[in-house]
Amino acid sequence: MTSNEPLTPGEEVLAAFESEPDLRRILQPEHLTKVIAELRACENVLQGTALLCQWSLRYPNTTGYLLGAIAKDPVASLELAPVILSYSSDPDSADEILAKAFPGLTGPYRDAAADRPGVRQILKLPEGVGYEAVPEPDPSWLWPKGKPFPDADTVEGVQARLNSLGYGAGPVNGEWSDLTRRAFVRWQIHEAFTPTGELDERSIEELAFQTD
Repeated sequence: MTSNEPLTPGEEVLAAFESEPDLRRILQPEHLTKVIAELRACENVLQGTALLCQWSLRYPNTTGYLLGAIAKDPVASLELAPVILSYSSDPDSADEILAKAFPGLTGPYRDAAADRPGVRQILKLPEGVGYEAVPEPDPSWLWPKGKPFPDADTVEGVQARLNSLGYGAGPVNGEWSDLTRRAFVRWQIHEAFTPTGELDERSIEELAFQTD
């Protein structure tokens, strides 16, 4: 978006509160309805994450208030949880949103939320209980430093790269195990991809871009 383009209704709200400290002090969740509506209107998780990241750069002070408003709304929290899982800034507010959404989350999104220490702390959820965790990679799984990774479109290449990024994918042995798939799914969620657990060209390219 260029500076000559008109602001959307959501951006107008954010811009108003960004420029007026007195307004920020009296900010209430209902003031951010237009902003949340624009996030909800995004066609997919990637688009929603990109929009939220764009807002956090342009309106850093009020984006925190936006996350706080979402956290107070169980419906919005649940609907936007996939976006929040791939949004790396403001972890405290993100954890509050995910904790609010947690009872309604299912499958890999529930697992990804429970993998966050802040969410477990809010919910008093024991680590590894009631969800499938992705462990820290065992030192023996890590690819030797200075040695080129296997080709990115091979299972060995995916395992080596996931382990290097902190997703415990198991030994680099070319076996698409449950642990490897779980680590890949968690990475897909954090990168705003649909968590299919299946290798595809876009995921392979992004994984290689992050590590090579």
